[in-house]
Amino acid sequence: MRTTYAKDIMRLVKNIHREKKRTSSLPSVLPSRCVSAADTAVHTVQIVLPVHANHHGTTFGGQIMEWMTDVATLSGLRLSRSPLKLEGIESIYFRGPSHVGERVSLRSSVNRTFSGNRFEVGVRVEGYTVGGETRHINSAFFTFQLEDQSITLPQLLLETPVEKERAANATARHYLWLDRMAIQFEERQVSLSSENAVS
Repeated sequence: MRTTYAKDIMRLVKNIHREKKRTSSLPSVLPSRCVSAADTAVHTVQIVLPVHANHHGTTFGGQIMEWMTDVATLSGLRLSRSPLKLEGIESIYFRGPSHVGERVSLRSSVNRTFSGNRFEVGVRVEGYTVGGETRHINSAFFTFQLEDQSITLPQLLLETPVEKERAANATARHYLWLDRMAIQFEERQVSLSSENAVS
């Protein structure tokens, strides 16, 4: 188990410089399988009911996360058209509450694709009352991977400055994730070396 984990981490770290060379610029000839970032966008609105909230009337954080996972998965499926597995959730920010009777608006889209058939989906959550002002209450970034590794993800077409900025930010988060994985691997190696020395 540890050997497999180590090989995966070392492979990711080894490819980090190669990953950095990828850009969001469009190729001169578009590949046959290409999906625009705009086509992965999903927007849903949920009504907060008493069953979704605690005794203070505030929406459960877990309920918000469930709705976010749903829209993120839908965005991912619009890109992949094949089964996905959720690998992780990054930068979850609960900026404010929502309450019973309010509407919760969830918007998602694919930000960036990576090697290994991985990609990031960003989700933004807003709350509002009917006729009231909309406020940003939550956001997070979901990383998915294709279940079937024999399938290749389509090219993600970035057409607007906002989409390209999101892709650049996703790339930065991906490098940080790779760095964290490398640090965890090194710490685990040190721990194993210490255990072997004691025995």
